[in-house]
Amino acid sequence: MEGFEKMTDGREATFAYWRRQQAAGDWIGVDLGGPVAVRRVRLAQGRDDRDHDRVHDGVLEGLGTDGQWHELARVREARVDVTLAPAVTLSQVRLRVLRPGIPGGKPDLWTAIRELEVNPVDVAEFRSSVPALRAATVRLADGVYSVSPGYEVHALPPGGQLGLLLPSPAEVRGVEVDLGASIPGLVLEGSADGDTWKPLSAKVNGTKLRSDASATLRAVRVRNGGPAAVQVTLKAFVLKTVAKPADPAELATDGLLSTACALSDQPLVVALPGGTRKVALLLSGDTAVVRVGVRRASGETPLAIGDPMAVELPTGAEALVLRVSPGSRASLHEVVSR
Repeated sequence: MEGFEKMTDGREATFAYWRRQQAAGDWIGVDLGGPVAVRRVRLAQGRDDRDHDRVHDGVLEGLGTDGQWHELARVREARVDVTLAPAVTLSQVRLRVLRPGIPGGKPDLWTAIRELEVNPVDVAEFRSSVPALRAATVRLADGVYSVSPGYEVHALPPGGQLGLLLPSPAEVRGVEVDLGASIPGLVLEGSADGDTWKPLSAKVNGTKLRSDASATLRAVRVRNGGPAAVQVTLKAFVLKTVAKPADPAELATDGLLSTACALSDQPLVVALPGGTRKVALLLSGDTAVVRVGVRRASGETPLAIGDPMAVELPTGAEALVLRVSPGSRASLHEVVSR
């Protein structure tokens, strides 16, 4: 096994690789660190269905609170994206081989996995006139939106476009698009509302179209302004924005155990879904000094905590309020409604 960590690094350009022949029953997965309400699982193996070193006949499974593995989705394609509604409480997620190799073909394959993501968040929508590119994954890190690269050549028709639509307007500080070739007639445009478009000044550098435009925009696109279809490969689509400070409370409900918010003597308020009667608090550090209150319409009251994994809430609970004593060190990784 090479590069296990690369299948959870948020980058489809890297991958974990198992250089041994697949066998029925083989599996690889992720431990969520405890019970987590899983709403979505996304698997990326090969770059597309033509990549053979992957699981061609398998199943995505989750380990439930009953100690049993439950099927989430059958896996036959290189990419699988499954939404669970309602959410399912799981502690592990894995990909298991049902039949090794290519059905009816080459049996002795190795296995590469680019990403296995639990509760991924769509931070923006990638819009495209090319149907095969509409499912491209968009990631956000430090204010930079980036689209997972593609490796196939596609025809972009006259007037066709590729672009990003953000959830809300943001302060844009730069755009870079690489479609794999120096293509005349491409036009870079921005929109403040997602509907009305204006040209953005841009320069061509080899296969890249770059702009240092500074504006408040909700959408950016590159459009084929020429009279004929052009051949494009989505190598890069990057949008740089001014990063906004994250709300620490959002880290407690993002479904990721790898994120955490440090507790202090100042209250951390975590809103609860309506009707929540029990939660699990995933804490680290000096958990004994964590003080928890519950906020209702009538005000805030202290909450006695026995088992942090099974905290009973009073009727009408709207939010949890967490604090620690000055100088104490503890962190909250996740609040899981149960």
